[in-house]
Amino acid sequence: MFTLFRYGLIPIVIYCVVVIAAGIDVYSTNVVQKSTWPQTVVTVMQSQDFGQAVAEFRGTQNTFPDPRGTVKYVIDGETYTWQGRGRDIGVTVMNPGDQINIYYNPKNPREISTLVLLGASTGNIILAVALAFLAFYVWFFWLRGFLRRSGPDDFNGAWRGLSQTVCRNGFRAKWSFRVPHWEISALRRPTAGWRENPSVGVAGRLSVSGKRFARPS
Repeated sequence: MFTLFRYGLIPIVIYCVVVIAAGIDVYSTNVVQKSTWPQTVVTVMQSQDFGQAVAEFRGTQNTFPDPRGTVKYVIDGETYTWQGRGRDIGVTVMNPGDQINIYYNPKNPREISTLVLLGASTGNIILAVALAFLAFYVWFFWLRGFLRRSGPDDFNGAWRGLSQTVCRNGFRAKWSFRVPHWEISALRRPTAGWRENPSVGVAGRLSVSGKRFARPS
C-alpha cells in the first residue's frame, strides 16, 4: 500500500510542480517588468461593464467588475490608443475621464499594464497548498525512509543490529531522542540472547513491559 501511494500520487506531484513553476514564473516576470518598464499615465476615453449594468438592474452588488473600454496615452510625443478588457491590463475600475498609472514596454509601447496581479490571494493559497503537499510527499515517501537508514555511526552499527534482531523476534523498535535508549513495544517477550537485568545502564537498555533487559554479551 505504501508503494502504491508513493507512485500513485506522482501525477498530483507533477501537477504541483507545474503550479509552483508557473507561480515562480509569474512573480519573477512581474518583478522584472516593474524594475525595467517605465511608467506613464493613461486617460480612459470610454468604458462599459455589462456586469455592473445587470447588477444595477437587479439592485444587487457587482462582485466581479469586468470593464471594457478605451484609453489613450502619450509616449515620446506620440499618442497611442488601447482598447480591450480592463482586467487584461490589471484594471477593474474604468470610468470615462479617469487617469491610471500604467507601465509600458519600452520596446513596444503598445504593450501596457498596471502590473497588478489580480487574483493573487487565490493564487497564493493554491501555491501554498501545492508547496505543502510536495514537501509532505518528498518527506513522507522518500526522505523519511532514507533518514532512517542513514544516521550516526553508533546508530548504524550496534543499534541497527539491535533493531534488526528485535524486529525479527516480533517487536517494534523506536529510538527515543529524549532519552538515549530503545523503547520496544513487545508483540511477545524477547527470547534468544536477552537476559533480564534491572540494573543495566541507560546505554544499551531494552524496556519491555516495564522491565530492563541487558544486551547479550
